[in-house]
Amino acid sequence: MTDSATASRFGEKVCVVTGAGGGIGSAIARRLAREGATVVVCDVDGASADKVVAEITASGGTAEAARFDLADPSACAQAVDDVVARHGHLDVLVNNAGVNRRGDLLALSPKDWETSFAVNGPWARSLRRRTWPR
Repeated sequence: MTDSATASRFGEKVCVVTGAGGGIGSAIARRLAREGATVVVCDVDGASADKVVAEITASGGTAEAARFDLADPSACAQAVDDVVARHGHLDVLVNNAGVNRRGDLLALSPKDWETSFAVNGPWARSLRRRTWPR
């Protein structure tokens, strides 16, 4: 997957991409890997994250999966700590994950409303704070 013309752009960088189990997040993860990064593919769906990791590694890139729920600040903190423990550093955070509950706002269940807020709101701050240089 690495291309000699672009491999050095992110060479030796460790990049965490949330919501990377599919869609835009998986495209970002693949691109970073193609440009030489070690990519941590994060998703609440571990099977989806594993699939993206398999695609990246099959193409010659370096990636690993991390399954955690972004609505849980302690899980976010633990995931970042695990990455830093394994690699010694974390260079790039791509806050890509989000939840989109479709439907009439007034018809959303309290659970859907709470999930949307928990994933699309405070987690981003929690994850950013944890990845800020120490």
